[in-house]
Amino acid sequence: MFVKITPRKKDGKTYYYAELVESYREQGKIKHRRILYFGSVDQDTARRLKIAFSRDFDSFTNIDKVDFSTAVPYGNFFLVESLSKQLELLEHFSSKFVSSDPHITVPTAVWYIKAMLFQRIVQPDSKLALLEWLPLTPLKHFLGTEKVDLQSLYRSLEVLQENFSVVEQYLYNTAVKKFNQDNKELYYDLTSSYFEGCRCIIAEYSYSRDRRKDRKQIVIGLVTTSDGFPIKCKVYPGNRVDKTTVTEVLSELKNEYPIEEIIFVGDRGMLTADNINAIEQLK
Repeated sequence: MFVKITPRKKDGKTYYYAELVESYREQGKIKHRRILYFGSVDQDTARRLKIAFSRDFDSFTNIDKVDFSTAVPYGNFFLVESLSKQLELLEHFSSKFVSSDPHITVPTAVWYIKAMLFQRIVQPDSKLALLEWLPLTPLKHFLGTEKVDLQSLYRSLEVLQENFSVVEQYLYNTAVKKFNQDNKELYYDLTSSYFEGCRCIIAEYSYSRDRRKDRKQIVIGLVTTSDGFPIKCKVYPGNRVDKTTVTEVLSELKNEYPIEEIIFVGDRGMLTADNINAIEQLK
């Protein structure tokens, strides 16, 4: 097959018509059979078509003979990457984080944090499962290459904890400035999460929202805007009583963020007389 260019003159001007043809013999004469008609083209397009179709088509793979085995999903990863760039998330962490661990640098820690971010959104699973999941994804195109090992993964979590105030400040500024969130009405609530293991130093037996009194747990507090944007997170020992966390969180909000007025929304268990008095004193 090849591209055949036919010039035609009309009103003193030359026009070029392109078609893809194949040669065949009929009664000893060579003729051309049209495969595809391109219509009128300029000389430059005609030249490009001839170059493009001058290759050996017999060496091409027939798509009808290709068997599908597996595919790597890209759409969800592109979405997370696009949001990450829009929010300048990792760029901010790379410039603000510090690492007191000599065995892991900030760039390496941020690489692992971004990998964990992708996993949490696309395929929520354990940190250990991340090592098996990464090779099955297109993340190397988004993250670049990095030798993955479990110890570095855990060390990156220590770096994240070390710089958690940077993360919270970033969350607050992003919510208020980029998403126009109202910082005067904040919601605070707590939940708990139990453990199957036994090495968490702050896990304790206490009232279980999961109805697992046989397991130690931790208590997690979260502050959000009225639209659900998280701006602060706290982790407490598993036996910490909800109402005893209120004044601590409010004091931190007042000291760490440029908030002049807050409408605090909590459930009946948090709004005790002592907490109401403490809130009044924070004005």
